Amino acid sequence: MTLEADIENWVVKQADALGVLSLKLNVRGNTGWPDRMFLLPGGKPLFIEFKRPGGKLSPKQILVHSQLTYRGY
Repeated sequence: MTLEADIENWVVKQADALGVLSLKLNVRGNTGWPDRMFLLPGGKPLFIEFKRPGGKLSPKQILVHSQLTYRGY
């Protein structure tokens, strides 16, 4: 079975190979934030919430996703 951590580790290795910086987001007291932020060339942030196959977003994650999308992320 593929775990969320396996997927995240693979993506981080690919990003590192491309020279893309990534930060693990640990927003204390604010649940629902994406797992990682990747800092793409040109000053573009990319937020990713990793899920294993079949995994679903929590209601709080859906809310945070909506707030980020509304603000143009």
